Amino acid sequence: MNTWKRRWCVLKDETFMWFRSKQEALKLGWLLKKGGGTSTLSRRNWKRRWFVLRESKLMYFENDSEENLKRTIDIRSARAIIDDTGKENGINIALEDRIFYLIAETAEDAR
Repeated sequence: MNTWKRRWCVLKDETFMWFRSKQEALKLGWLLKKGGGTSTLSRRNWKRRWFVLRESKLMYFENDSEENLKRTIDIRSARAIIDDTGKENGINIALEDRIFYLIAETAEDAR
């Protein structure tokens, strides 16, 4: 997903120039995500990931540099978003092919 937008910039000599800037995130921060492995040897442990919500896309990365995109989740295509996960500050996002289990480390991070 291209998160760069074209914007105008006025230079000192009053000429216009295009520049690119990243879209502002609606929300961003660290969440714990449960691994989605389905095979016998796959991992289903919790990993800390950097999440960014832009428009209706929830993207997650290995770290907060946002360089290595792991996956983009289209929130509009979710079958259900469930707040009651049995874990404090947890949320489930159910898609057609998978359920994402996410937990914020604190109540403040969950907001």
